[in-house]
Amino acid sequence: FTKKTITIFVMKIFFSCAAIQMPSGGPKDEIPPQLVYSSPENGAPFFKGGKVELAFSEHLDQKSVYQSISIMPMLEDEFEILYKGKVIIIQFPDSLIDDQTYVISIDRNLKDEHKVPISNGIQIAFATGEELDNSIIAGRITHSNHTAAQLWRVKNQDDLENFYYRKPDYTIDASDDGSFMFNFLSPGVYKLVGIDRSLAGIKIDPNKTQIGLPWHFNLELKKDQEILDVNVIIPKSSIVNKINRVEWVSDTWFKLNFDHDVSKIINILPLQVFYKNSKIEKVDKFLDPENRKIVHFILPPIIDHPGLVTFLSNSLKMGQQTLIDSIYIDVRTDTLINKKNLTISLPGTDYVHSFDEDTIVPIKINFSTPMQRIFRTPPKLVLNDSISIPSNYKWMSPLLLEISPQNNWMVNSEYKIKIDSTSISPYFPEVRADSVVVLPFKTKGHNRYGRLLGQIDSHLPVKVIAMLTKLDKKREDFYTVVNSDGKFSIDRLNEGKYSLIFFEDRDNDNNYSFGGIDPYIPSEKFFYYQDTLNIRGNWDMELSNIIFK
Repeated sequence: FTKKTITIFVMKIFFSCAAIQMPSGGPKDEIPPQLVYSSPENGAPFFKGGKVELAFSEHLDQKSVYQSISIMPMLEDEFEILYKGKVIIIQFPDSLIDDQTYVISIDRNLKDEHKVPISNGIQIAFATGEELDNSIIAGRITHSNHTAAQLWRVKNQDDLENFYYRKPDYTIDASDDGSFMFNFLSPGVYKLVGIDRSLAGIKIDPNKTQIGLPWHFNLELKKDQEILDVNVIIPKSSIVNKINRVEWVSDTWFKLNFDHDVSKIINILPLQVFYKNSKIEKVDKFLDPENRKIVHFILPPIIDHPGLVTFLSNSLKMGQQTLIDSIYIDVRTDTLINKKNLTISLPGTDYVHSFDEDTIVPIKINFSTPMQRIFRTPPKLVLNDSISIPSNYKWMSPLLLEISPQNNWMVNSEYKIKIDSTSISPYFPEVRADSVVVLPFKTKGHNRYGRLLGQIDSHLPVKVIAMLTKLDKKREDFYTVVNSDGKFSIDRLNEGKYSLIFFEDRDNDNNYSFGGIDPYIPSEKFFYYQDTLNIRGNWDMELSNIIFK
């Protein structure tokens, strides 16, 4: 490679004097605008720059025009856009590179005057030489949000490692199912990144930007070649979890608010607490029962009011991945301590408790303020207003109590839990509570679970994991190792729709590894099972003749 510097200019936008509008009235327009023609025609050779005219089937939203158009690869000189209602005019500079294919890319931000976006991204190509480049890179991006694919054509050896320091040469929106295709590419070495669509086109910060990488180290493209199935998965949460706020609640009670779920790493958080330059050794730390992004800290009663408490932590890493960023936060306590009323509640209003036929599932009771983990008089479990049920209880944290019957719950029944507030001890003496708290709830029928069984028929050279994802708001993942003979099973699945992915567990950690960009580490190879799986309760779903591609 030879080192070459490219200067990138900011696109200049020219607005026409008046927007052209269609008359109002009539049925609501839900038909996406379509490209009717291009002049010069799409695919024209010997293009030397100048005017390109694009005509659409209906009037376009003027603002969206300037937000949706880019030229790939990026131009050294600026280009102009002129809006004419149904027509867009793009003025290319005359300083185009010889024997290069240029692509006008129109993303799905382009809308008609009724705010209906185009159904798919549009690419129009012109060649400065006698023929278009026709190589293709295509694949699919998996993420919870809309995505875009970014592509860099590597310039030299330094660019091979540091390509992400500059803006991408090519950017296109992925479709609703995550699929993307780069057309009209010239031979060369490429790097690809999947990214949230809202971040497309910007430089990547390796410590902050949430990205997905393919399992290819490089994409080496030859003339008229197609590289397909360049698939990536973008993590559900950002690379680094951070504490965004520390809140003093009362007395010696503090709440730490994180950006993401910390339930799996709360026991290894390297967090230290200091007061008057001394480390506090005895700290009660626990997860919030309703929000997995919140961790509570209760300190011993040595804090003055007002006072200054310091929370300090080094970063927490697992291999190449940073799980928690380092912090240093000072928090002031106040002199005013308000009286608080204790609230004891079930997980929801008109709560209905679901449970398994062969497993006792405890009911969770939430407390609004921390409790000492003792009962002078145990809580009572009552069935149908009159029958006292032998039960067990367990404090899971100062804010969470679990109660379960010694035998299993009765189906379709009414229960009550009675708690004598004089038998419990709040951490802080200013807390007040009603003398007796009664919590009514109902049960329904037993939970119904399904099971997934499968057989991979192709040879497996390395350890392979099956990852099943429930397609709902929580998007919970289930993992199982595929046996050496290709068989796998996942039990106790709630009813619903699922997606299935298989991946090579090369680092042997039983989790999918997304790779890293600094230094560059490819992701683990995976492939999608094409069909959505509909799991039904009390049924086995069997998959066969699966080929790991």
